[in-house]
Amino acid sequence: MLAVLAAGAAVSLHLLEAVPHVSDAIAYAFQAKIFASGRLALPPSPLPELFEQGHVIVDESRWSGKYPPGWPIILAAGFLAGAPWLVNPLLSALSLFLVWKLGRELFDSTTGLLAAALLSIAPMFVLMSGDMLAHPAALAASLATLLAVVRADKDRRKATTALAGFLAGITCLIRPFTGLTLLWPAFAWLIWRRRSLSDRLGTLGIVLAGTLPGLLGYLAYNSLLFGNPLEAGYALSNPTDGVDAFSIQAAIGNLPLWWQRLNRLSWGWPWPDLMILLPLLVPGPGRGRDLMLAGCAASLVVAHVPYFFFDIIYGGARYAFEAFGPLALLGARSLITLRDVYRRVAVRWPPKARTIAGSLLAASLGSAIAIFPLARMLSREIPYHGRIYHGVTRQTVESASQAGVGDNALVFVDAPIFHYSSFFLENELDPAGGARVYVRDIESLREAAIAAFPRREVWRIRVELTSVRGPNVYADAFSIRSVRWERLASE
Repeated sequence: MLAVLAAGAAVSLHLLEAVPHVSDAIAYAFQAKIFASGRLALPPSPLPELFEQGHVIVDESRWSGKYPPGWPIILAAGFLAGAPWLVNPLLSALSLFLVWKLGRELFDSTTGLLAAALLSIAPMFVLMSGDMLAHPAALAASLATLLAVVRADKDRRKATTALAGFLAGITCLIRPFTGLTLLWPAFAWLIWRRRSLSDRLGTLGIVLAGTLPGLLGYLAYNSLLFGNPLEAGYALSNPTDGVDAFSIQAAIGNLPLWWQRLNRLSWGWPWPDLMILLPLLVPGPGRGRDLMLAGCAASLVVAHVPYFFFDIIYGGARYAFEAFGPLALLGARSLITLRDVYRRVAVRWPPKARTIAGSLLAASLGSAIAIFPLARMLSREIPYHGRIYHGVTRQTVESASQAGVGDNALVFVDAPIFHYSSFFLENELDPAGGARVYVRDIESLREAAIAAFPRREVWRIRVELTSVRGPNVYADAFSIRSVRWERLASE
């Protein structure tokens, strides 16, 4: 846990400059800053085109992020503490603890320890912990939910069952579609294991009652912010985020991508990554629980295959990120199955030979499992993400002082729209009240911007970027070609 916390903090501070890079994360951080200020939304900014930002809604009544409130509420605590960059590293360390506890509850402590080890060396897990996306929070919440489900199966207490439902509701407050698709197989398993129909129906009722706080909170949030409890920010921001975003045509195109990327990028072993699950085909105790975990991971992936958008973020297929908890547990189960098969094969060998051979096999397999993700894949991803990932960097922001820009200045940013994200969060929530104001350089709105945000100095920064070839059809990493500062006016 400490190692992952340190690695996540290092990624955040040194690789990603302690700022969000992906446009979704920037919108989350913006909403978190709004929550930290004690508000649900901001009044619309004058000249909203100057502050245009992906996944941020600006209309006649509000200025806010489009996403559900779960993750921004958690991230707001980081802003209040002055360290938002540390929230996801802490959640990633918590996820290791939870996956160990879950493995111990489902099987034994060895399974939990192996699962935690496998999760900790997944390159995407390490890299994702450094940004401000919602996935690490959803992973931690989903693992807590699965742990509660397993305990509810054991103790049959209504309170534990209600807790499982409550935690599922929290997961859905963070990432609704992910929570639903990942967790329903676990609840189906819990209900199916009840002995009678009445017991099953009662369990279902308790689970649903437990989810009510999260559900009602989400509906209330939508109602207060968007005017309709059944209308989320997704629909206001981009209608294609609805049902129309899923199609058979998209599934046909995405299926080979999903299969290829999950096999190559989950851990980056020299063999297909999902091959580690093959030993689970060997009959053995606990296969029903293995099937439940496999159902959770498969459900999340299958549900996203028909989605129109497919991308690689932080070295992996990000919509499958929350499946890494169940997958790590299944990988641990596979390794234990291999150990048990070896013991059955070697039972008649001399004890000394059995011990030496077993130690050599464990050392060689363990080394291969650990070395390839860290020494090959992660070492390859680190320099790539050290570029201007998703067009965001603090380099151009910090060059303002070097160029002589004063503290009281209006700065027009002439750069690709995605690079404006580097400056967007530098503004105060009320840009008019801030010292420096960074706006997009729209020539037709320059005079209006100067009138709306009068400052002692007016500057323009021109940024040219060169794209770096990456895994997606769109460019997601860049290098700086040129940065030019120009003083337009002063008092």
